Amino acid sequence: MWGCDYEDAVVGALIQGSLEGELRQHSDSCLVCGELVRVFVYLETARHEEPEMSPLPSAGLIWWRARLAEKRRRAERSVAAIDIVQKIGLALMVIVAAVLMAMWTGQGQFGPTVLLADVAGSILLCSAGGVLYAWLRERI
Repeated sequence: MWGCDYEDAVVGALIQGSLEGELRQHSDSCLVCGELVRVFVYLETARHEEPEMSPLPSAGLIWWRARLAEKRRRAERSVAAIDIVQKIGLALMVIVAAVLMAMWTGQGQFGPTVLLADVAGSILLCSAGGVLYAWLRERI
């Protein structure tokens, strides 16, 4: 059943505010008219209630918060790049130091000065690589 013959009469009575007598009994027993009454009552109560909305902050505050969020995002991104470069640099220094120590203890040809110079060169190389990495990341 998609409709009811009394549907228009029930709507008219609801609009006038006088759903009584036979129409009331019919809407209590008819699925279509009963649903119509429930929806009408719900919409009427929703129409008369005031929505509980908190006031929006000022446009200046919203703009300031958006700029702050963007600055934080950029700071986190740059810190992440620095962290990656530091980890790569540390790993390279450990590898170079291990290789040099193995060569120095095995053959006895390298002294501590060569080891320190190589470590300093690795630090310089990692720093240059980090700057290049950060520069390329900003350009992409």
